[in-house]
Amino acid sequence: MNSFYTVIEYLKDFLLQDIDVNTVTHGAVEDVDIDKKNIFPLAHILATGMSFPVGMVAYNFTIHILDQRNISKKKSTDKWLNNDFIDEVTT
Repeated sequence: MNSFYTVIEYLKDFLLQDIDVNTVTHGAVEDVDIDKKNIFPLAHILATGMSFPVGMVAYNFTIHILDQRNISKKKSTDKWLNNDFIDEVTT
C-alpha cells in the first residue's frame, strides 16, 4: 500500500506544477472537495483500479479538472461555450 501513496503524492506534485491548477484532492467522486474556500481550478485524483502483473503493481487513475462555472448576464448564442444565462427578473 506504500506504493499507492507514493504514486498519489507524485501525481499531486505533478499536477501542482501546472500554473492552472491551484488545489489537488483525492478519493471517491463523492469526496471531491468543492468547498468555496478552495482556490479553483481544482484537480481531483480518483483511483479506478489496480492489477498485479508479474513482478509489479499497476494502478489506474482518473483525473478530473474542475473549475467554477462562468455565469454571464448576457445571453450567449455560442452553442460550444454555452455560458449560463440568468434572466433579469422584474417584479
